[in-house]
Amino acid sequence: MIKYIIRSCITDYKNTTDKLVREKYSILSGILGIICNLFLFVSKFLVGISINSIAIISDAFNNLSDMGSSSIIIISANLSNKPPDKEHPFGHGRFEYLASLTIGIIIMVVGYQLINASVHKFFDPEPLTFNYWSLCILLVSIAIKGWMYCYNNYIGGAIQSSVNEATASDSINDVIATTGVLITTIIQLYTTLPVDALAGTAIGLLILYILTDT
Repeated sequence: MIKYIIRSCITDYKNTTDKLVREKYSILSGILGIICNLFLFVSKFLVGISINSIAIISDAFNNLSDMGSSSIIIISANLSNKPPDKEHPFGHGRFEYLASLTIGIIIMVVGYQLINASVHKFFDPEPLTFNYWSLCILLVSIAIKGWMYCYNNYIGGAIQSSVNEATASDSINDVIATTGVLITTIIQLYTTLPVDALAGTAIGLLILYILTDT
């Protein structure tokens, strides 16, 4: 599927040594990332709210942070080929840092709020109202992240992009995280232990760790 999308969207897609073609590859991967992660954020957030799961809500905001990363890929690709000018004698790289900083601050605040809400659930647990629709959303989410791994890995190899290769690895981590959330959600139906709150706290900490590690 990704090969068909590339052929349809990128003229002269085989000429991966050309800077403009490489830029189009990066922008395409960023746009696909935004679309997929936006869908995952909205669907998981609605499911998390509907069944009262802090773990699923946290996983939704994890996808929102991935959407921010995809936005940075597009910004970087757009600025990488711009030459220095009078206002920017050393190039336009600072725009990328500013965008990264802004997104990072927003995500850090969200991560803290998720941890705070999860900790509260330890002391004031609420029952989940799990349904098959929720199960389907989580399974679709895992499949989409699996596809995102495939296309980022393919584009990373095609244009020798370490950014896309890193994004591919992150997609695999998200597959593991969402699978854990799915298992945790099912377990919570059969126990009064606050496993949902524990999973929400773990994902919130993971979001903060990823920010501090980048």
